[in-house]
Amino acid sequence: MSDLPPPVAARAELLDRLDHFALKPRVVLDLGGGVTDGTPDPLRRRFPAARILVTGTGVAAPKGLAHRALEALRRRVPGAAPALERIDGTPKELPLAEGSVDLVLGHWLAPGFESLDAVLAELRRVLAPGGLFLWTTPGLGAAPEPIDLHDLGGALTRAGFLEPVLDVDRYGAAYEIIHASAFAGLAPKTAGGTAGGVPVESVVAVDAIGRRRDRSDPGGRTP
Repeated sequence: MSDLPPPVAARAELLDRLDHFALKPRVVLDLGGGVTDGTPDPLRRRFPAARILVTGTGVAAPKGLAHRALEALRRRVPGAAPALERIDGTPKELPLAEGSVDLVLGHWLAPGFESLDAVLAELRRVLAPGGLFLWTTPGLGAAPEPIDLHDLGGALTRAGFLEPVLDVDRYGAAYEIIHASAFAGLAPKTAGGTAGGVPVESVVAVDAIGRRRDRSDPGGRTP
């Protein structure tokens, strides 16, 4: 059994799952800041050329002239890693153009959205066709009102996502974390009102992901 708290272990698992895909994203969005946690390092090592955008309060806004000068210097130094770019927005309303993001990550985004369909539709809007969405959310025992796995799968399909994969990590008998991944299909107006399309070159699945693991088992069994 992992010694890490479940939220920390789930974050590590989300990052590990990036290795199951051949990814060359130009723009990455960390929804809520749970993946980067204030530093671009977890994603910068994997995607050195990508812009990394963050919503939520996980990243502080620029502080004064000195901070802005430092960021300007970093942009001018060859090879310098850009800082995170914070954007103001909610999962239901993002200030991003349609199809402008290649990879959306959301860690520990709790249920309780007013409309899960509206949130997923907005994420589908900002994702380019073939873009990838990876999400962890607390499940049974970890949230007062956990999302039902089948409801989430249906919502992803309705929003125009393709090939959804949903699975559960169990921590003991009554604590679960849900992992979800899906590709963005063509926008409805492009696909004639229906989801369609295939993953583009920037995001291609190269390996299957296990459907269920018991984290309380040292062997990490996948039933």
